[in-house]
Amino acid sequence: MYRALSPGQFRLLLPDRGGHFGGTLETHQLNRCPKYIALSYTWGRAVYRKGRQESATYNISIAGEPFPIQENLHDALEHLLHRVAEQEKYVFIDAISINQEDLSERSSQVRMMRSIYERADQVWGWLSLPFIEEETRQGLLLMQRFNRALHDGLEKNDDDMNKVSLTLSADDPALFPFPATDTYKGWLGIMEMFNNPYWGRTWVQQEATGPVQTYYWCGNHSFDKVYLSAALSFGYHYSLFTNIEERFVSAIGASGSAWNLSTMRGLDGSFARKHEVQLLYLLHTFRNTRCTDSRDKVFAPRNLATDVDDHEIIADYTQSTQEVYEGVVRFQLKRYQNLDFLDYVTLPAEESPRMHRTCTEPALPGWIPDWRDRLKVSPLSLAGVRKDPISPVFHAAGSHKLQGDNICGSELTVTGMVVDQIASLSSICDAIDDAVKQVKGWSPPGAENKRYAPTRQSLDEAFRSAIVANVNYETRKLGSIMDWSLWDERIDQLSAERNASRYGLDNVLYQVCFGRRLTFTEGGRIGIVPAASKIGDAVSILWGGQLLYILRKVDSTKVRYRFIGSCYMHGLMHGEALDLWPGSEARKMHLV
Repeated sequence: MYRALSPGQFRLLLPDRGGHFGGTLETHQLNRCPKYIALSYTWGRAVYRKGRQESATYNISIAGEPFPIQENLHDALEHLLHRVAEQEKYVFIDAISINQEDLSERSSQVRMMRSIYERADQVWGWLSLPFIEEETRQGLLLMQRFNRALHDGLEKNDDDMNKVSLTLSADDPALFPFPATDTYKGWLGIMEMFNNPYWGRTWVQQEATGPVQTYYWCGNHSFDKVYLSAALSFGYHYSLFTNIEERFVSAIGASGSAWNLSTMRGLDGSFARKHEVQLLYLLHTFRNTRCTDSRDKVFAPRNLATDVDDHEIIADYTQSTQEVYEGVVRFQLKRYQNLDFLDYVTLPAEESPRMHRTCTEPALPGWIPDWRDRLKVSPLSLAGVRKDPISPVFHAAGSHKLQGDNICGSELTVTGMVVDQIASLSSICDAIDDAVKQVKGWSPPGAENKRYAPTRQSLDEAFRSAIVANVNYETRKLGSIMDWSLWDERIDQLSAERNASRYGLDNVLYQVCFGRRLTFTEGGRIGIVPAASKIGDAVSILWGGQLLYILRKVDSTKVRYRFIGSCYMHGLMHGEALDLWPGSEARKMHLV
C-alpha cells in the first residue's frame, strides 16, 4: 500500500464520493499540492463509548482494501469525511498518510509536520461525539453570547480586558450558570467539551495553534478559535467568583487543558516571526500534555522553536528517550553555554499527591529535565514572564561562565561551590486553585518584629518578597512584595488598579511557590526550594547558572551530588554570595 516517499513528499487521502466510507491515497509534493484539510485528533479509543463493545474493531476502505483504524479516528471520519468530499478537497490523516511501521519515514514526516499543518486550507480538530446533544448545542449558543459580550465589552472599554472583567456580574442570566436554565446547560456543554483529552494532547499544541483557520468538532457541532478564546476569557474571569461551581472552574478556568492550548495561540506564525521562541520555553509549555511516544515531547515543540537550526535535534525514532532528552541538554550547552536547562528539572515528592511521578518508564539522570513527567511546576527563571522569555532577572553566579565540555556518561560536570545548607522546611505548596492561602500559612510567627539581616528588611517583608521572588509580574523589575490586603476584598469590588495588582501577584506567587517549599538555611536565609528538598541539602552556586541550586551528597568525596533543583534565596540572587565566598573556593562538582 505504501511506496517510498521522496524528500518533500507526503500523502493525502482523496475521499470516495457517494457516501462510501473510504478513499484513495495519493502522493504529492508539499509545495505544490491540492487543497486539503489537516485532521487533528486523539489517538486511541473514543471518549464517548456508550453501547460499544470492548473488542470492537474498525476499518476504512483504502483503494478498495480494508485498513484498520482506531476507534476515535473512526468516529471522526464517520462524521467529517463526507464533509471533506463535499468541499472537493483532500485530507491529511497522520495514522493513514504516514507508514507508521517505517521508522525512517515516520521520522522524516514528523520533521515536516509543522509545514503540513500550516499549509493546509483548514485544520479540523475532532473532540468526540456529544455526551448530551442538547447541552452541546446550548454550549455553542453560549459561546456565541460570550463572543458578542466580549466584542461589545472591549469596544466600550478601550480594549482593556481588566475593565471588561469588572463589568461581569453573577446576576446576568444570559452568561452566568443559574441552575435549571439553558445557560446552565450551555456551561455543562462547554465543560464537557473542554474536559476532553484532545486539549492535552502533545501534537495538538502544534496542529491546532498555527495561523490556519481551525474548527473544533463535537459530533456535528463546530466552533472556531474566536469562540474558543471568548469562552476561555469569560470562563477564567467567572472562575474567580466565589459562587461558581468548582467543576466549571477546573474545566474552563486557568488550570484547564483548553486554557493551556489557548495560550499557545501566541506561538503562531506571526508571533514567531517577531520573537525568539526558545526551545526550552516550548518544552515547558508542552510538559503537561500527553502523547503515546515520549520522544514526541521533544519532537513536537522542536518544530516550533526559532532557535533550533534544521540540522539540530532532528526527529529520529531510532534514538532512545534518554538520547533524545540528553540531546536537548547538549544543544543548550552548545548554543547558549549556560545551565538554564537545570531550572526545568522537577523531581517528584511523595508527600504530595500532585507531585508524584507520572511516568512509569525508567528514570533519567537527575540533571536531565524529564519532559515525560506532567508536574505543573514553573521554572523560577520564568517568574513574571507573560509570553516569551526575555533577558534573565537573576545573576546568582555573577559573571562566571560555564567551563568546558560537561557530559561524561551519566554525569554532568560543573564548576561551583556550596554556600549554605537547608535547616528547616515548610509543607509543599500544592493547592492549584488556592496557592495564596496555602503560602500565607508559611508566614513565620512574629515575623513583623524580627529583622532579616541579608536585605535589611523585617522578616515579614523578606518573606513577602521571597514568595514572589521579588519580581513584578508586569515589568519583571525587582522590588515586588506580596500585599495580603488585596485578598481581603471581594474581587468584583476591587478597583481596576488593585484588581490588576492582585492578578499579577497571584500569578507570580503561583509560578514561584507551587511545587516548592519555604526554607530557612543554616546561615539564616529565607528561600524557596524544590518540593524534593531535605534538611541538610546543600545550597550551591554553579558557574553558568543564573539561579542557586539544591544538591545532595551521594558519597563522602564532596564532589558527587544528586541534583535536586533550582531555588530562590532572598538576598543571594544577584552575585551577593561572591562577595561572601571568593570564587577561588569553586571546584569541580559531578552531578548524577
